[in-house]
Amino acid sequence: MKKKTHSERSEGRCRQAAAEYFLAAPPFWQQSVQEQKRTARVLACLRKWEMKSILQTAGSNRPLFRGDVIDAVRETAEACAILLAARGTPVQIDIGGVQRITAFAPRILELTIPLMLRAAGMGGAIRFTLSEGARAVTLSVHAAHPIRQPSVLALIQETARLHRGSVAVLGGTTAFSIKIIRGGHPLPFPLPSAEELVQNSLSGVCVGLLSSGSVSGCFFPEDEVSRSCRSHSSFPSSDEKSKV
Repeated sequence: MKKKTHSERSEGRCRQAAAEYFLAAPPFWQQSVQEQKRTARVLACLRKWEMKSILQTAGSNRPLFRGDVIDAVRETAEACAILLAARGTPVQIDIGGVQRITAFAPRILELTIPLMLRAAGMGGAIRFTLSEGARAVTLSVHAAHPIRQPSVLALIQETARLHRGSVAVLGGTTAFSIKIIRGGHPLPFPLPSAEELVQNSLSGVCVGLLSSGSVSGCFFPEDEVSRSCRSHSSFPSSDEKSKV
């Protein structure tokens, strides 16, 4: 059996500690300001590892699941709009089409879309669009400035590659396409609604938008993020929270 690397062991400790933290923590919107800051640091660690996992294996095959990609994108975008509006960043959503069945990676889309919106959100109002073509759908974020963060651009590029699409950046618009293809595994569970994505602290939407850190448009101060990520098992416990 292949031994796990130090990075894999660190990621495992991070995810285990995060799972234990969220089992004890109240829902995000019921937390105090200090508890929300701590939760944001935990989510930042998860965001770091999830992006690292995707980008380190860029170019590799991943399982795709067959379903309605337009519905998945719509619910994800609406969840993002709820969280961004709560932080003062308005998002206009324009999603054309009714249904397009194709093979896609739900979790990766669920993380890529909020990080695109977050990275674009420094310029104020954002418009998110989905347009249909004969062989693909195109997801676009329109903002005052283009997305410049290398890690987010790399994530967008890998998401497009995985879905046999392409990426375009022009002015304040960043877009990628998803090719309509056959195949894919049956979805093991129903796709979550916007409300479910907002309420689930571990959804890609919450990991992408509620985490603190260096991605532009962060909602909370950096405040010990690097220390939390270096010490993966040192997330605040319920006892520590009671001392705040």
